[in-house]
Amino acid sequence: MKDPGAFLSSVRKAVEAGLPEEAAFRALTSNPAAWLGLSDQLGSLRTGSVANVLVTDGPLFESSTHLVEHYVGGNPTPMRDRHPLDLIGSYNVNVDDSVYVVTVKGEPGKWKASWTVNDSTEVKVPLTLDNRTVVFRLATEEGPIRLTGNVWMESRIWEGSGQTATGQWTDWSAIRNAEAAEDAISEDPEAVAAAEPDQDAPEVTETEAPAEDTDATELDLSGVVYPFTAYGTPELLSAETAWIRNATVWTCEADGVLDGADVLFHDGALVAIGADLNPAELLPAGVTPVEIDGRGKHVTPGVIDEHTHIAVDRGVNEGTQASSAEVWIGHAVNSEDVNMYRQLSGGVTCAQILHGSANPIGGQSAIIKFRWGVEPQDLLFEEAVPFIKFALGENVKQSNWGDGYRSRFPQTRMGVEQVYYDHFIRAREYGQAQIEHRAALRNTKRKDIREGRGPVAPRVDLELETLLQILNEE
Repeated sequence: MKDPGAFLSSVRKAVEAGLPEEAAFRALTSNPAAWLGLSDQLGSLRTGSVANVLVTDGPLFESSTHLVEHYVGGNPTPMRDRHPLDLIGSYNVNVDDSVYVVTVKGEPGKWKASWTVNDSTEVKVPLTLDNRTVVFRLATEEGPIRLTGNVWMESRIWEGSGQTATGQWTDWSAIRNAEAAEDAISEDPEAVAAAEPDQDAPEVTETEAPAEDTDATELDLSGVVYPFTAYGTPELLSAETAWIRNATVWTCEADGVLDGADVLFHDGALVAIGADLNPAELLPAGVTPVEIDGRGKHVTPGVIDEHTHIAVDRGVNEGTQASSAEVWIGHAVNSEDVNMYRQLSGGVTCAQILHGSANPIGGQSAIIKFRWGVEPQDLLFEEAVPFIKFALGENVKQSNWGDGYRSRFPQTRMGVEQVYYDHFIRAREYGQAQIEHRAALRNTKRKDIREGRGPVAPRVDLELETLLQILNEE
């Protein structure tokens, strides 16, 4: 679907065309939960299920129904104000010592505003309200006046800042006229009917509230899974002892492809490859492997993805500065990214996560093992050699970014070269300053150092620290 925003309206069309509402609900809730194996947590409203709830102001598949609030894991995301402000009325808008009379009619989400010119001509006023922020524009003979502000005191007062017709910034305020607000309500028959008491309605008397049920109900909470997301497992996965028998083994070494060979694993390591292996002789006493029939199957080394951007929390590109050598992907690894689960199903076991190529010198990469269910730090490959992302080509000089991106250096290939020269020269000078500082310390009396008269150390620069490590082949 090109426009995800049209999804709900498309489902409503299907229901209108004959799709049963129950079938539509199941297609959106319980069915996908069942496919994911998470029916005990998702897809229904029952005690113990995850608090993923959609609140509407009417039947979901009716065109007049609005989405009010969306809860994900109990955290609410307002989608429509439950108690929308009533803007109906006439306002005296004071801008730069001039007063404009603006009248607002309509309903929440469909406000219609206008202002009166020369006490007779009404000019349309584009107006939007988002929560308590009001934005509108007054078309005057001198030019448009653009105003943004907040609505206070149940829409009796507006105030904010904006630009006059000459482009000057100024503060503004608006006060609602009480008489005009009452007139606007009286013109609306529905509002009048709602305000008048129903003469035929039965008299309502106060009654004693029912006693609260004090019996505590024990919640049937579902267990924790690892990771705490889709495809999580009740227990952390651990390395198994496995014996694959009679498989075609691709060693990717001098031995080439072995037909009818065995592969024996224990404690996360490869124990032996060969024909007719005897696990009793190769494994610790008392360890019995899980046997896997490898006939007709192929065994290869795990695929290593040398360049990926998955398993990262938030963005990986830096478009505002030419060098971001000081940052490290390892600080932002996301161990709950479902892409790792999918990559594992395709045989990928290890990957190098890199920054994007928006700047010549990116950040430091992270090499991870796809260990599904562990904490982020446990994904990092132990004692991995550090790497960093450098980029060339069109992206780093913002060639295809549009005319609005012409201020960041570099903008040419020659400029890209100079970025590298500049940063590595500064890194070399930074390293030399550290060497000179250590030499000065050795030539300074300890008493002077204790009393604060020693040489001042160079300012620590994390960016240059990283580039200096490259120069030192560290």
